Amino acid sequence: MTDENQIYVIVETLEPEETTVVEGTRSGREDTGPGWDAAEIVRTIQQRRVAINASKLKAEMKKLIAVVDDVFEQAEPAQAKTGLKLEEVTLSVTVNAEGQLSILGTGGKLGASSGITLKFAR
Repeated sequence: MTDENQIYVIVETLEPEETTVVEGTRSGREDTGPGWDAAEIVRTIQQRRVAINASKLKAEMKKLIAVVDDVFEQAEPAQAKTGLKLEEVTLSVTVNAEGQLSILGTGGKLGASSGITLKFAR
């Protein structure tokens, strides 16, 4: 990939979890720590800079814009019935390490992606 056909994105990756047993005892007479088989789970998020193909990102963005345009077009006939007008759509999208765009929903998992907020208005 040539330098002029790539852009860089900072992505986050979730490293494998590390589990550490926490020492201590717990009983009716003594309390010196967590005890009862307590464990500490450590999750590490790493950020890294990756090069992605600019042409691929442009193609992904073109597909997303076509979908947003379709949403506006479908909302126009509903305006006559309801009186409500769709004036703007705000989306949060992620760009992964391969240059793919995904609309960010709720309940998603973190993994090698970075977010962008796009606001489309008519």
